[in-house]
Amino acid sequence: IIGVVKGLKKPGTSTVPPRVYRPLHSGNSFILAVKAGQQLDRLQLQRALAQVSPLLLIYQFEALSQQQSQLLQGHYLTAIAALILTILSMVLTAVGLYGVIHYHVQLRRQEIGIRLALGANNTRIIRLLLRDHSLPLGIGLLSSIGLVFAISDQLQPQLQQILLQQWPLLLALTITLLGALSLLALLLPLRAR
Repeated sequence: IIGVVKGLKKPGTSTVPPRVYRPLHSGNSFILAVKAGQQLDRLQLQRALAQVSPLLLIYQFEALSQQQSQLLQGHYLTAIAALILTILSMVLTAVGLYGVIHYHVQLRRQEIGIRLALGANNTRIIRLLLRDHSLPLGIGLLSSIGLVFAISDQLQPQLQQILLQQWPLLLALTITLLGALSLLALLLPLRAR
């Protein structure tokens, strides 16, 4: 045993699993720890190693932060791609929902005109349209929430924990966005009358 290090807790996990660290190439590599604020460059290290033995050479000299960023680069790219795809799917969903509701209100434009001519006020028309569209919207929201929880068993443990911790916020955000979009799709055709 060369040394003992503190357990590493990954983000999104509550336990610290036991780990064993082995050198990448036994005997050919080592890690240097420097004091806070202290800098060590390749030339200084080469001089120090030459004092110990002239046979010791440096093949690769990298800061731990550089290695960490190289190792995490793939994860960052995956996260960015997932974020872009999520935003794109939300935009497509929003455009589709807006288009369907807007088209449905346009089809009922004559009916709305007749109701207005018979004395119905704008609030009554809006209430009628909200009542007609709230059931399909509610069914869609509930089925999507059920689907998310049904497939949550297939997700990685880190994603499961994040989903379980953040589900009230995600649910409120989804309902708010879809509700606002639906209301906008209902009100814009009525405004243009």
